[in-house]
Amino acid sequence: MGLPIEGKNSAYPTAGDAVQRNVPTCFLNERVSVVSRRVETAGGDMAVVVDGNGVVLGRLRQKSFAQHPEVIVEDVMEDGPTTIRPDTKLADIIPRMQAKNVNHIIVTTANGRLTGILSRADGETLLAYQTNQQQE
Repeated sequence: MGLPIEGKNSAYPTAGDAVQRNVPTCFLNERVSVVSRRVETAGGDMAVVVDGNGVVLGRLRQKSFAQHPEVIVEDVMEDGPTTIRPDTKLADIIPRMQAKNVNHIIVTTANGRLTGILSRADGETLLAYQTNQQQE
């Protein structure tokens, strides 16, 4: 839920420590062309589809921007994308992302509200920093 972690687990970096919170979002009834411009302005390659309460419904990838500019998001989005919680340990999720060649994963609260995106590169950097700190 974005709260600080205490105890022995506080020494391990989590998805919440590396999450990018400023993520392009969109709604089901928006035109893909409008979302495409928003994502381009943000410098991203996807948008997270949310409802009015910020609950994640899906994902709209860049490949849909050129193929379907005048359709609405609901018709071309990917339903039910994989998500993780902010307290997921990076040491657990980053190897899985590497094995599956996943560059980003959506981070949500337990009730499905968008927290942000974890990029594999950011997670790898934070894990490497932690490892170096422990070795010193």
